[in-house]
Amino acid sequence: MKLFLLLAIIFNLFLISGCAHKANLSELQKLQNFQEYKNYQDVTDSHILRVNRDGAVINSNIATQSLVDRQQSKPWAPDKVAEQADRMIIGALKLACQKANKDCQGLQHLKSLNEINKQLLDKSIGDNQINLLMFIHGGLNAYSATDNRMKKVADIMEGRFIQEDGQSKNIDWHYPIFVSWPSNFLGTYTDHVVNIREGRETNFLGAILSAPFVLVEDLIRTVAEFPSTVYFQAHNDKERWCSGLALCPMSSIWTEASDKYGSVFGYKEGISISQYYQDQKGNITANRSIYCSNAWTKTTSAYVLATAPFRYVVGSIYNGTLASNSWDMMKRRAMNIAHPAGIFDENARTDGQYGDIGILLEKIALLEKKYGHLNVNFTLVGHSMGTIVLNNLLSRYQRYVEETNWLSNIVYMAAAANIEDTLAIIPNVLRNNKNNINFYNLTLNRVSEVAEINLAGLLAGSGSLLTSIDKYHDEPEHYLRRTIGSEVNIQSSLDVLVHAFDGMDDAVTLKAFNSTYDSSPQKHGDFGDEKFWEKRFWEIPTFETGLLVNEQTNCN
Repeated sequence: MKLFLLLAIIFNLFLISGCAHKANLSELQKLQNFQEYKNYQDVTDSHILRVNRDGAVINSNIATQSLVDRQQSKPWAPDKVAEQADRMIIGALKLACQKANKDCQGLQHLKSLNEINKQLLDKSIGDNQINLLMFIHGGLNAYSATDNRMKKVADIMEGRFIQEDGQSKNIDWHYPIFVSWPSNFLGTYTDHVVNIREGRETNFLGAILSAPFVLVEDLIRTVAEFPSTVYFQAHNDKERWCSGLALCPMSSIWTEASDKYGSVFGYKEGISISQYYQDQKGNITANRSIYCSNAWTKTTSAYVLATAPFRYVVGSIYNGTLASNSWDMMKRRAMNIAHPAGIFDENARTDGQYGDIGILLEKIALLEKKYGHLNVNFTLVGHSMGTIVLNNLLSRYQRYVEETNWLSNIVYMAAAANIEDTLAIIPNVLRNNKNNINFYNLTLNRVSEVAEINLAGLLAGSGSLLTSIDKYHDEPEHYLRRTIGSEVNIQSSLDVLVHAFDGMDDAVTLKAFNSTYDSSPQKHGDFGDEKFWEKRFWEIPTFETGLLVNEQTNCN
């Protein structure tokens, strides 16, 4: 028991140390496309929409502040959030003008959308595209993660770099908006122990009296769950081992998923179902990805097996009650982005009024009503828990989304949202919008999902975050409550998916990435490092251009 608690303490210290990071201002200020801005505050105000744990928009510069300064930071009032929304939309207009090689002088000094008129828009943009993309990250991210992503990809997303052929990249460029929300383990678990009771903020006295009991309960439940977490980890390792070495049969879940894919799309004569090609049924395009093992796969499988005893003990903490309660608080924060806690709970309010992310969406909707002739392509991209945020936002602002013609693409990457919640909103948005909206659901290869190694394979159980959610954290009581970002879950639910999207012209793509020698992504976190704004990343390669594997290759 003492050893178990000691491991828990070490594990939590490791997590705490991993959150102490600040954005590098000198690097941010050197970005090519940020030369027009005078300081870091201008950069973040133009590209980062930051919210606190209650869903209120806060200072976008907060990632560089100390913990003390962060506590003193107040949410922005609605008018200040409106100013930031104006800055972002005007930034998208300026970029579109530059891409169109138009006269952009009239846009240079704009500070408010109220200063815009049709004559100015016709002169500076005309019929040319205005590409705007909103990216929402997932769980286990501190504020600094957004700053680092902006620093890394903003220039590339805007098509500022010169390519090898000497031509400027103008395909798939977007003006990026990054939604930043606090989803790190330490903050969310602290919420569970100290701050939140029955979905509401607790007062100071309530926190002091209840926190010890909550913490002790978590530790006791973690110990009690130890046998089941060991079993699930062993089962996950078995799936990895069997898929990599083909020495034992796969579980019935996998074979049933494969059979379901075959029954919906049908097997093509002379073509292995495991090859990378696309099938189509109605408006749905899907594929079944391939997995290839090699000597390195076998070596890592042996490493996973050798480290299993230690990992199973520590992994019980990683996958146990502490992580599950942190996960619940992450879901609460994801809900707060669309439905801020201050709407319901006076303890969550600060100085009365505050602005939320909905102000930006409302601004975009109102701008279209006024200037519907503009050629705007608005893309929403969510990674992992970011898809839960998008489900919530689309549900709350469904009327705005259905009335607009500007929303062009919805992209879910390794979605932590469950199938039921996603089908409750996405098909309605597509069906009720007169414009064709493309929906892309991107997943890892089914073997990559269970084979992912975390924290050197010693401090955490094998398998991706989605594996942990489905096995431990959400404990879904029905298959439709499982994550929609898993290839196996997608294949098993094809009948329901085909029915949900039936009778519409909007294209639905269910893409699973291969796991071969040099393919990417192969891990849950890889999606945020890919070119997630490019259409070719969303689409499935055709049979002619896709990767075909020699029949003698060991692929599952």
